[in-house]
Amino acid sequence: MKLKILLFIIFPAVINAQNELNLNVGEIKQKKYHVAFDFENVNGRIIIAVNVNDRVKKFLLDTGAPTSFHENMLKEINYKTVIQNSQGIDANGASGAFDIIQIPEFSIQDITFLNNYALKIVGDLDFECLNLDGVIGSNSLRDSVVEFDFKAGKVTISSDFNTFGYGEVNENELIFKDFQSTPILKINMKLGYLNYNEEVIFDTGDNSFYSISINNLNQLLTLINENKIPKELQNISHSDLLGIISSSNGSFSSGLFGVETVSNHYKFKIQDFTVGSSVFDNMIATTTYGSNSRVGSEILNYGKLILDYKREKYYFIAYDNHKEIYVNHKFKSIYPSFEKDKFIVGIVWDEKLKDKIKIGDEIIKVNDIDFKNLSKCQIIGISFDAFKIFDVLKVELKDKDTDEIKIVEIQN
Repeated sequence: MKLKILLFIIFPAVINAQNELNLNVGEIKQKKYHVAFDFENVNGRIIIAVNVNDRVKKFLLDTGAPTSFHENMLKEINYKTVIQNSQGIDANGASGAFDIIQIPEFSIQDITFLNNYALKIVGDLDFECLNLDGVIGSNSLRDSVVEFDFKAGKVTISSDFNTFGYGEVNENELIFKDFQSTPILKINMKLGYLNYNEEVIFDTGDNSFYSISINNLNQLLTLINENKIPKELQNISHSDLLGIISSSNGSFSSGLFGVETVSNHYKFKIQDFTVGSSVFDNMIATTTYGSNSRVGSEILNYGKLILDYKREKYYFIAYDNHKEIYVNHKFKSIYPSFEKDKFIVGIVWDEKLKDKIKIGDEIIKVNDIDFKNLSKCQIIGISFDAFKIFDVLKVELKDKDTDEIKIVEIQN
């Protein structure tokens, strides 16, 4: 069991707009290009340098989001033009309003982007914590081929897949269904006793491996309740049938329109998770209240992934040509969250801890790390990897109802 200290933050992803707004506007100045560049890996998030008005800025490269510019940077470059105000839904399913702007020019290395549509981001603390000025999203990448190589610490953006020199490599269909060119992969897995096929967003703004949409889970439950599954499986309990290993009320992620509301979440054990020709085993996944299931950037620890937006193909090339990959996810007994600026328990997964730890208890200390005097940004930057060396985690909490200080030991 493990306490996850790093918040599971989902950056802006307007998956559904409430009108017919098209964000696929703009072009790339160069007709032929092939540019490889370094990136900063911040807990699985890809931070790159972007030139805007001769100023080098820090942007998140997020395939699950549209290109976005923070209001502070727009003030700095004195840019005010608003194309349209619209309503949308973020990665957690929360709705809100946002402004669409058009950026005359920005560049990544020697690639120049002209007249791209972007969202205006207002007052997002997660941006401030990572010193981000914006997001480069799929609507700006839609005419390119993008390779993610975590092992080399490189991202490559090219006008032509052939310039990578891979020769014959297994290709897979890349699907687009929305107004911002969000890439969708077809995957299949063994979910409990069920063989399950699904279309998932590839979202580098999400640093997990896989999250299953509650919408898709409900569709599965409907099929089960209507006995539209093999007869030999119809008498198996829902939990066993779907590989559910835990459930809890709570919240643990943040999107464009704030921290998700407290909801019922499930944790799954997944086998035979197939991406391209690679099979991943021993994964643990949780539900998301966004509209779509997601594969996040954790998969990039195991191989290169190339998105050929132009030809609607994707390629996954496992490091060392491994076809079967053992992921070895740990259970993680609790997930933290924030209530305003208070660091709290967001979800308790372990049934044996639910009489000792409440959702909403304030996290004061974990082993020797004292959170009382740390800012929200400092807490967000602490990775749970720091606790791997300990067999037992001693967690000091303030009870949400009584303000009593209590210490709970968690086997690590």
